[in-house]
Amino acid sequence: QESGMDFAPVFEQYVKHPNLPILEFFFDAEGRASCRWSADVRNFNMPVRIRVKDGTYQFIQPSSRWSRIEIPGLTKDNLEVDTFNFYIGILINSL
Repeated sequence: QESGMDFAPVFEQYVKHPNLPILEFFFDAEGRASCRWSADVRNFNMPVRIRVKDGTYQFIQPSSRWSRIEIPGLTKDNLEVDTFNFYIGILINSL
């Protein structure tokens, strides 16, 4: 209630399904980043923290649809996802 967000899909994913949600990243030929969630629950959308290596973590709000990530200097080689605080899988693809 305090967050203003519906976390029902998040709880459903972790309670009712054995698979971890996978945060997929894609870097195109120009190095632009996009991401999405791949999960068992339809409309899974959990905020997660990412950063450029050794930088400050920032929250992003991925959904099940591809969306662009606008973090200056982010590349597939310096992307760090906060997997200490988030129990998720990570998949990184590029052209």
